[in-house]
Amino acid sequence: TKATLGFLCCLDYHIDNSQAIKILFSSLATVQQTMKLTLTSAVICGVFSKSVDAACPNEGDTFTLTGLCTHELLVEKFQVAFPDCDDFESLLCPEIIFSDITGKGHQFDKNYFDGGTEWNTEKEESSPLVADAGRIGRLMDNAASELIAWPYYEALEPVFANGQLRILNLEDDNFCQLDTVMCCFTRDRFQDAPLEENDLTTDVCKHDIGTSRHSSHIKDGWAYYLGAEGSNPYCVGFSWDPDETSVSNRFKGNLLFEASFMNTFKNGYTTNIPGAPMCGCIEQMPVVSKSDCIDIRVTSNPSSSEVDFYKYTFVEGTHRIEHHANVEIVPCEEGFLANFEEKHAKGEDQEMYTDKFKSRIVGEENCEAEISDSLQHDFYVPGTPFDFDVSEEIWTKVVGEGLLYKPMIGDRLFREMVNKSEHKIIYRRCLSCTSTPHQHIFYKRYTPYPEDKGYLNLFMNNWVEEDNVLGDDFCLFSTYEDALNDKNCWEFCNFNNFGFPRDCGPNGRVNHNWNSYIRSGGAAEDHAFYVGA
Repeated sequence: TKATLGFLCCLDYHIDNSQAIKILFSSLATVQQTMKLTLTSAVICGVFSKSVDAACPNEGDTFTLTGLCTHELLVEKFQVAFPDCDDFESLLCPEIIFSDITGKGHQFDKNYFDGGTEWNTEKEESSPLVADAGRIGRLMDNAASELIAWPYYEALEPVFANGQLRILNLEDDNFCQLDTVMCCFTRDRFQDAPLEENDLTTDVCKHDIGTSRHSSHIKDGWAYYLGAEGSNPYCVGFSWDPDETSVSNRFKGNLLFEASFMNTFKNGYTTNIPGAPMCGCIEQMPVVSKSDCIDIRVTSNPSSSEVDFYKYTFVEGTHRIEHHANVEIVPCEEGFLANFEEKHAKGEDQEMYTDKFKSRIVGEENCEAEISDSLQHDFYVPGTPFDFDVSEEIWTKVVGEGLLYKPMIGDRLFREMVNKSEHKIIYRRCLSCTSTPHQHIFYKRYTPYPEDKGYLNLFMNNWVEEDNVLGDDFCLFSTYEDALNDKNCWEFCNFNNFGFPRDCGPNGRVNHNWNSYIRSGGAAEDHAFYVGA
């Protein structure tokens, strides 16, 4: 009695008890199987790898494996139950591979946890979530009982052990020293607005950007958030026992699914705290005043005294392994700190771990002191911004260098700002210019600048005369009052190969007070451009 079979791994899990699936295999031979799946199993995985001899299990033979499941433990149990059978290499533990949740691969999942996919940014009316994330919805009702593996991905080149590619913010072996993950959200995609303040929202104190450089793409630095308006982040986290046989450790993938994808899909929570990942090991997340907490809890089941177990059955010539779990995901009963201490309430390092945890979640009303202590530790003294007599009520900075540095805005936005401004005046403030009139220059535009030419680059790097004729298209003035009244327009201008304003001057040529963002030589090293209201 031999059966030559093909290969099957991981059937879908949302199947009604009365429903059957017919699966057609065509590898070694064509075999048709009808199998019934029950809602009590997380995933049914079987492997059909070789001919099965009569000395191997008989129809209906069974055994159970309690708790942790690995290929080695399955083989060990199989050999005890069937000592004369060597058909065990194909045995697999059923689990949901984390990458299968989105089905979009490592880069998409990484970007999601960083806060940078369309799932994080789109609002409800235009979001692809309903269709694109349909498989998230299919997992929602069984996120606790169906064991979800921690995020690991097959790599083209070995990155970690076993050639796996991991999401570094969630790399549990090296970065999650506190065995704790936290997700923080700032927006509600259903309302297309920042989260409203409530009892669960938190203050954000600070963030060591260097700890999450793979998310922010910034090598190092600190961010301080206290006093930021319009932001009421909601944070939620979970801890697991370092013992890999514990329930919280084995189901930590389920807790991650609940804290991240479920919050986005069900509650509409999106968008990371600026400079930080949306989800990550707590060491790589911002310091906050408080965080919500979830845990995995054992539920009572009259039919079984086991928390969770794997049942092997030999059915119709195949190995079938079902996972039965009597657990559910619930809010932490005593709060995040108590839950963390419960998971780490053993060993001489307990106090050290607790202190490290408290340095990440510092308690309500403690952000200000936390920031002050941090600044003093690094010998920083809070100061006041430089005041260069530029009124923010009148002027909006669009780009700058040196002491007045600002990253450039887009050309389309710059053009819109100029077109909407009442007087079409662009102001350059220069701190380092050697000529007094060049420390304040007001460019007033009289004609529309061509749509097919870079408007902002005209000032930054490419000061040209084409469509930019002194006296016809524009005038330069030394004071704002002169610009408003069209009085005392500068008399001299030259152009080409330099930035604004080349050697233009009130009464004649004035050298070397030009700016450029691509070449050196001009005196305007500390300057900024502004658009008037």
